[in-house]
Amino acid sequence: MAKERTAVKKIKEVLRLAEVPDIKHRKIARSTGVSRPVVAALLEKAHARGVTYAQVEALDDEAVERLFYTPVSERDNKRLADLLDRFPCVSRELLRVGVTLRLLWEEYRREEPDGFGYSQYCKHYQQWREASDVSFPIDHKPGEKAYVDFTGMKWPYFEGLGGEPKAAEIFLSILPASQYFYVEACENQTDDVFARLNENAFYFFHGVTALLSPDNLKAAVDKPCRYEPEINKTFGLFAEHYHVTVLPARVRHPKDKALVENAVLRTYQNIFAPLRDEVFYSLGELNSAIRRQLCLFLGKPMKRFGLSRRELFEQQERSTLTPLPPERFPWRHHTQGYVQYNYHIFFKEDLHFYSAPWQLYKQKVDVYTTVKTIEIYHKGKRVASHVRSKAVNRYTTDPAHMPEKHRHQADWTPERFTSWAGSVGESVERMVRSILAAKRHPQAAFRSCMGLINLSRRGGYDRERLEVACAYALRYGNVGYGAVKRILENGYDKSTQEPFPEEIILQHENVRGADYYKNTGIKT
Repeated sequence: MAKERTAVKKIKEVLRLAEVPDIKHRKIARSTGVSRPVVAALLEKAHARGVTYAQVEALDDEAVERLFYTPVSERDNKRLADLLDRFPCVSRELLRVGVTLRLLWEEYRREEPDGFGYSQYCKHYQQWREASDVSFPIDHKPGEKAYVDFTGMKWPYFEGLGGEPKAAEIFLSILPASQYFYVEACENQTDDVFARLNENAFYFFHGVTALLSPDNLKAAVDKPCRYEPEINKTFGLFAEHYHVTVLPARVRHPKDKALVENAVLRTYQNIFAPLRDEVFYSLGELNSAIRRQLCLFLGKPMKRFGLSRRELFEQQERSTLTPLPPERFPWRHHTQGYVQYNYHIFFKEDLHFYSAPWQLYKQKVDVYTTVKTIEIYHKGKRVASHVRSKAVNRYTTDPAHMPEKHRHQADWTPERFTSWAGSVGESVERMVRSILAAKRHPQAAFRSCMGLINLSRRGGYDRERLEVACAYALRYGNVGYGAVKRILENGYDKSTQEPFPEEIILQHENVRGADYYKNTGIKT
């Protein structure tokens, strides 16, 4: 401040104008005729002493001069020192649901009636936070969110003694409210590995957060978008199982990842630096060493707060997490396929066909498999579920997936065909059994048997005629629907004269009669 004292009237005017919304120091200076540095110095002293314009207006000139030009007393210094001692506890209390700075200030004033006003209380707290070497997060609600990402650094290890060298990816998940975090090494960043790492973090935290905030890596986000990002299929199913909402970090917004980057730095300094000279011969061995160093670091007290991350987590955040579900996420491998014309998808790993609803013909579907099951999804909805089969080039079919006409045919089995044939007559049963034995593929045999049934149902031939026709066909070694149908159509079953075999057999373009051989000169 300038050496000359500013008139009391101008001091009061500066304080009055300072309380006008959106007025700058430069404008106050022009209005009062006081230089801008003096304006800043007067307001700084007013804030330091916790006085407002209304309080100064009520004082006489001598009291105002004493207030602004007397050095800060030892009492004021002691008040400030006592307040600063409170701030570590204030930071911890702010993590609790519903706790605000105003509430803590009111409690402070009840204990210290001559303490600082609310504006000075907030100002000193903000200065204390900025001066602290640890930026404590008061903007995050306990249990609300977990930030997850890979560190970018890979850690070397060997696949067994004398094995080839490999590089492990390093995954990190942090709870911002308490800065409690989890670290694990893994083989890669694939979809199922990323989901498994997040699950391991939940079990380390003994609970689930409401939100998961990953970076826009491929294992989490298929198509980044500021407003509606498309979540990876596997990660989406994982989030659905744990009832957690995925909220990816915004693209080109590094502040969204500030806490993760800080945790990455802590990981390098406190976990990997102590392990820098160790050699690891498996991923499990590396993770055991990481867990050991991580637990040591989480137990160290944080400067300015007097509590370790573990203590802060146990006191303020663990109880706010959602309990873990009864079962872990059922790990599934994800592929895609198309529903073929026969309403089946071909799963290459099993060399097997699995049915889907026939209405999805030519549609693209998502296929999720476990060791024992295969599930088919269309547009996020499960449409089929089967037990996996290793029968090569065979079909697993759910009758509910078939069109109505196919479903009717699927109800028939060899036993049902023979049972029906036996109810008609002995010759019909022999014919059905012969058809089932002669056809190489069961489906082809079923169609022939269905033809025999339809001769009596839709063809207008009664059961007695069908029995006689089957007997005639079998007598001449003709097995099949076609031979029986020709006998019925020509009425041979009603004739007293037995038909010649060629009358039944001939009627095929590749069967040549005696006339053919007479014309060629070949003896018959």
